[in-house]
Amino acid sequence: MAKKVLCVTIIGVLVVIGILIGTSVLSGASKGYRSAQYEKTAIPYIKTVVPQMSKWDLELYKSFLWEKARRSEYDESFKKIVSRYSKIGALRNIEEPQFVSYDGGSNARGSLKIVTYSVQAHYENGEALITIKLLDVDSGFQVFHFNLESPITNFPIPGMPN
Repeated sequence: MAKKVLCVTIIGVLVVIGILIGTSVLSGASKGYRSAQYEKTAIPYIKTVVPQMSKWDLELYKSFLWEKARRSEYDESFKKIVSRYSKIGALRNIEEPQFVSYDGGSNARGSLKIVTYSVQAHYENGEALITIKLLDVDSGFQVFHFNLESPITNFPIPGMPN
């Protein structure tokens, strides 16, 4: 009887381990597929849009945003954000954007397709980590979310001392 319980337990553990490994492999394959799918379109877009948004001109900044984010009720918030970001100065260069994730649309967002990248950026007054979420639309991309983390802007980079 003890042998039978031990055998069933071992089989159960092996099944759970197999499921976890299978899920991990499928997740990695899916991420690789999405990364490759957007490499030729999203990365060139990011390399164009980050320098433009980094000019810290409010109207230019807003022109790249998702159309629903450009509503006038958000103007004051964007003024504060752009003013805060501008403390870091002029953009010197950016490193190669790194694929983070793909969200094919959740119930909260409807059928929006959002691809997220992180980018190390070098500005005249310091370093920053940019997280940029792009909305994949028929005409190309729109910036769904742009976040610049740097001690200079009072938005610290995670894991870095302030």
